Amino acid sequence: MKEGLVYRKEWYKDEKLILAQEEKWDFSRYGSKGTISDVTIHDFEKGLDLGLYSLHLFVDGQEQTLATLKDQASFRVISEEPPSPVTAPDGMKTAMVPEPRSLIIQQENGQMNRVFIGQEIARLAWFPDSSNIIVSNRDRSKQDLSGTAEGVREELWIIDTESGLRNRIATPEENLHMPLVSPDGHFVAAISGSGRLNACEADLSVVMIELDSNLTRVAIHNLFEFVGFPEFDFIPIPINHPSVPLPGNWLGENRFSVALKYPCSTGAADGIYIFTLDTWQVEHLR
Repeated sequence: MKEGLVYRKEWYKDEKLILAQEEKWDFSRYGSKGTISDVTIHDFEKGLDLGLYSLHLFVDGQEQTLATLKDQASFRVISEEPPSPVTAPDGMKTAMVPEPRSLIIQQENGQMNRVFIGQEIARLAWFPDSSNIIVSNRDRSKQDLSGTAEGVREELWIIDTESGLRNRIATPEENLHMPLVSPDGHFVAAISGSGRLNACEADLSVVMIELDSNLTRVAIHNLFEFVGFPEFDFIPIPINHPSVPLPGNWLGENRFSVALKYPCSTGAADGIYIFTLDTWQVEHLR
């Protein structure tokens, strides 16, 4: 870069120009090879509208192509409804997500405390002690620009709403989501995988996270550890069922039901399965 060069930034939303900014290169500040790191587009009042945004950069009238730029200069704004407020089992407090990053606990007297700041809070579930809550924290930084779930990762945190102590029980690499706490608080059922389909296989399953008395993770169990699964050529995937929504239903402290479907099969093995955690047995309800 040389002193006096004009650079222009053109912002596009869904391939339509929405903002153009033209400035002279500040040589005294950045020199010939400096980096401007505060290139932003924002709307503090209502946030950016949904859509695919891209930045086109021109230097001295010449567009800098993707071959020149290190990374594709685009991003997608996606909005989903935050989790609805969830009241603790004892009815004394309510967990709320007023904006995607913040978990607020409202006490019975109206006092509010922020106990967690994440990237995007996707799901909440109280433990039976009405003190601890599990949070699914979603990371979209590597999401495919097509808008699919490819690249989205979630991690699971247990938060003591009284002390503020936090304990992560699943990492983004494990990508566990939709947590559901057992009635005794010793297990958390969750969906594993991205849901990506490939012929007769799918990257989707249900796992059981075992916790000790301190709500620290002991182990993660998959469904194939249970005795009684039918032998089949394909791996079953969990599905939504009118009586068993994802990820499933707790039927008591040690029994959990899941609706499963075997891709590319005759359907004989499809149906609702009951998993008993104290005996590690599985029963197929046809």
